[in-house]
Amino acid sequence: MRRSISRKASVAGITVPFLLFVFVRILNFTSVDLRWSDTHLYKFFAESIIAGQQPFSDFSVEYPPLTLILFIIPGFVARYVGDFVTVFRIEMAIFDLGCLLLIGKLATLAFGSETKRMLLALMLYIVLTAISFQLIYDRFDMVVAFLLLLAIYLATIRRRWTGAYIAIWVAALIKLFPVILFPLFLTMHMRESRNRNEVVNRFGLSVLVAIGAIIAVSFLVGDWSSVFAYHGKRGIQVESLYSAVALLASLAGLPAQIKHEFGAYQITDSFTPFLAQASFVFMAFSLLAVYYFFWRAIRKSKDDTANSARFIWSVLTALLAFVVLNKVLSPQFLIWLFPLAAIVAVYKKRPLIWSGLWILTAILTGAIFPYHYQALIRMETGAILILVARNILLVSLATISLKAIIFARERTL
Repeated sequence: MRRSISRKASVAGITVPFLLFVFVRILNFTSVDLRWSDTHLYKFFAESIIAGQQPFSDFSVEYPPLTLILFIIPGFVARYVGDFVTVFRIEMAIFDLGCLLLIGKLATLAFGSETKRMLLALMLYIVLTAISFQLIYDRFDMVVAFLLLLAIYLATIRRRWTGAYIAIWVAALIKLFPVILFPLFLTMHMRESRNRNEVVNRFGLSVLVAIGAIIAVSFLVGDWSSVFAYHGKRGIQVESLYSAVALLASLAGLPAQIKHEFGAYQITDSFTPFLAQASFVFMAFSLLAVYYFFWRAIRKSKDDTANSARFIWSVLTALLAFVVLNKVLSPQFLIWLFPLAAIVAVYKKRPLIWSGLWILTAILTGAIFPYHYQALIRMETGAILILVARNILLVSLATISLKAIIFARERTL
């Protein structure tokens, strides 16, 4: 009888956010301003490839080669049904729904069938992504967010570690950054299995699959090493933490200039070349700190549920460190963070404060792009202050997250 009531509560708990999800996404779907969309670029890639051109040689691409599949599929479908933009948005909506379902699964990890907490996670995800409606379906970052959630789900709930590693590799062939998560996954896997041979075998198998995929993709598209050179040469992007410091200095009279390079607006002054190089060092040290404190937190813990909570929390912290300390900080990067932020809210002692900080971060990010973006490029004071406030919030959230890994000793962090 109790199981029946619990099951009914779970169904009721998922029905309300699902209906809200559908309603909000219909509004999102129809409200995007194409002036701020990247779909025109994706359409160009798709049509060029379908016409027989070779990516990376006949035209430049800044993304890893697997990303092109996300453009080619709606490109083919749009030749027979609808237009490219609509088909691409439907493709992203499918991954968005996948994120919602995985959040529901992962949110129950700590507290079983407690519907109230699962509902909080789902609602927070819907709110955060709804605020970012200009981005969620007109960029492809939703696919990466889904793959990261899938990897965590396979590792923590299904215990399918090979599949989890492969999901990370696939995400890395779409956007390079997911490789930073392998140390966390390997640490968690080692803690659970306590069998080094098993960890090596499963990870090794995933590496072989990844190598095979890279060879196959490279055979089709040719040399794509230009992707690494492209991102290596990028400067300080105008929305980054370093740019916020430079922009504040410009208000005090230090000369600064904003130029459009490498597909984005970048800021230059006497310090930014140094900061562009130093950003990698700052980011590397912060990630090493996350890896170390996660390892220290779980090495002697016997509470599997608490370890899973720390694992999810540590993944979010690593991604926050990467986003905050990166020389490039585009607004769509937050799409990778929103699902994990919603799940972590389940583990918080004060979930409403945590949720409020993230909602405010999303609002300020939306205010920057697209609504005050031109003002930011013109280096107007109001836009600079909005950017500074948003980046302070991101730094605060990263600090809170790292502090939780270092000092938390309970299931609720």
